[in-house]
Amino acid sequence: MSDSIEQSIFNALCYYSNVHRGNGYNSRITTELFEEARNVVLDFAGKKRESYGVLFCSPLLLNCIEQNIPEGSFTCISGESGLNLGVSALILKKDKIRHLKTVLSGGGTARLISPDWVVWARGSEKLEAGTPPVINILIFVISLLQQRQRKKIKQTESDSTAYEILYNDGLNGISGKELYDKLSGLKVGNGITVPTVEGEKPFINLDYAASTPTFMPVWNAWKMALMQKESVQHDLVNETRIICGDFCNAPSDEFEIFFTANTTESLNIAARNIPFPASAGQAVVLTTMLEHTSNDLPWRLSGAKVIRTGINKEGLINLQEMEDLLKSYNRDTNFPGERINIVSISGASNVLGIFNPIEAISEIVHRYGAVLVVDAAQMAAHSAISMKGRGIDCISFSAHKVYAPFGTGVLIARKGLINENKEIEDLRSSEIKNAAGIAALGKALVLLKRIGMDQILKEEQDLTARLLEEMAEIRRVTVYGIKDNASPAFSLKGSVIPFTVDGLMADQVAKELAAAGIGIRSGCHCAHILVKHILGVGPNLARFQRVIVTLFPKLKLPGVARISFGIGTTRQEVEVFLNALRRLASEPRNLQYKKFSVPMKTFVSKVTEDILSTASSL
Repeated sequence: MSDSIEQSIFNALCYYSNVHRGNGYNSRITTELFEEARNVVLDFAGKKRESYGVLFCSPLLLNCIEQNIPEGSFTCISGESGLNLGVSALILKKDKIRHLKTVLSGGGTARLISPDWVVWARGSEKLEAGTPPVINILIFVISLLQQRQRKKIKQTESDSTAYEILYNDGLNGISGKELYDKLSGLKVGNGITVPTVEGEKPFINLDYAASTPTFMPVWNAWKMALMQKESVQHDLVNETRIICGDFCNAPSDEFEIFFTANTTESLNIAARNIPFPASAGQAVVLTTMLEHTSNDLPWRLSGAKVIRTGINKEGLINLQEMEDLLKSYNRDTNFPGERINIVSISGASNVLGIFNPIEAISEIVHRYGAVLVVDAAQMAAHSAISMKGRGIDCISFSAHKVYAPFGTGVLIARKGLINENKEIEDLRSSEIKNAAGIAALGKALVLLKRIGMDQILKEEQDLTARLLEEMAEIRRVTVYGIKDNASPAFSLKGSVIPFTVDGLMADQVAKELAAAGIGIRSGCHCAHILVKHILGVGPNLARFQRVIVTLFPKLKLPGVARISFGIGTTRQEVEVFLNALRRLASEPRNLQYKKFSVPMKTFVSKVTEDILSTASSL
């Protein structure tokens, strides 16, 4: 891989965040790169942008969509670079995309949901379930730009071993707090400056719950892994499987590990392939009000009946209600012909930042003969996971939430839980297609393990306590969930804080902070049921919102602003955020974003153009 292409990818990583629904510089730049990548594909294929659309697909999604459209009605581009990226581009007419049904659900595939109905997203979003692997896609489109000039990305194989790539990094011998501090200084994107209403300033990323940045050792491991011969890539996949099992205390004689595209894909695979007993009648899945759509919609599409437990004022699951439901369905048979087969919960809420008491939940779930599935997307980077120790039957999480944003997800299940079929066979055989992304995940987990999850949690809770204490003193600001660091439940609080500012929509709050060089996220955070609950949106207003988003899909709905952080977040950044929030809350009518939106848009477009032109001009 040439120095120029490497620099282009590295620059994209410096600004990396999750696509769509973010107002900060990182999210806007990543989104523009993602959407411009579609145009590169269409131009390469000679298709008109106004008539055709592009879907970026994992191997599983590609197979699912191809089964639902006639042969000859699409064009598929994949593998042209000779690199294993786990990405294909499917080109279809836009009217064909509009009429395709959602095949993998969750993430951005829904515009709005309630317990009883779904308003699906339109266009490509309803099909591209979960967080797209933007960095992999960028390499993919760079290869197309190279081919257009009759060039090819040079694959320079080295003699590195899987062990060297995953375990050697110049930080050997360093662990705990010392490694935590070292990695903070090695965060990709440190020192990036952006224009703000007060001039050029360092960008502050407080959007870790959407996607985490990465570190130089992880970037280096990914680069090395991408260029290896296939035998070494197989070794990398196998060694990362061992690393994942160790990280999650999932011994190989009891659990099996699958690599997917992201958490959303993992949960879809679980919902499609954990069999419901034939004798059970109507299968029932019990979840909670806290869930991300990725841990809701796949279960609905499985044909099961989905029911939910409530939460208290701090956002904690009502364990008594959970036990009462399990007892009523599975022991007392108060619902003839119906049985709760699966309890699927989030390990931590992506809105309230609450860690659920998994061990207590597991004891209740197994007492009544159900299976426990945990969506650990928001948990894996912040708190220890022990599948064997806590009685978890199945777990999923994403690499882009654990400092390795290269298109990998993990599904770990108790042996025999997942049905063996062609989809699972294909999943296993496709792992090598993103071996470098899997290796990056392995490297990130090695580093987290060496720091120690207890140390990470301590560092993050110290900052969380500081933020909660200061935000409680700001007039017009309302924090949701656990608000007080003196609360008995604070030990279950993670580094995610949702809030609103009186008189301002959440979207306005995020835009104003973006104009100050601070990236956060706003809206319903793909947790519509929870956000409507904490904002007091009743059934009648929810039905009205359904009509509104159907008629006006681009209209912003009420939501909450959310800050989130992790390794690399500094106390100084927290103070800058607090000062900006104080100014905004004290002067809610003195909005700056509108007058600053043009310079911001110009900067975003220039960075995007520079990243792509660096590669295309070679």
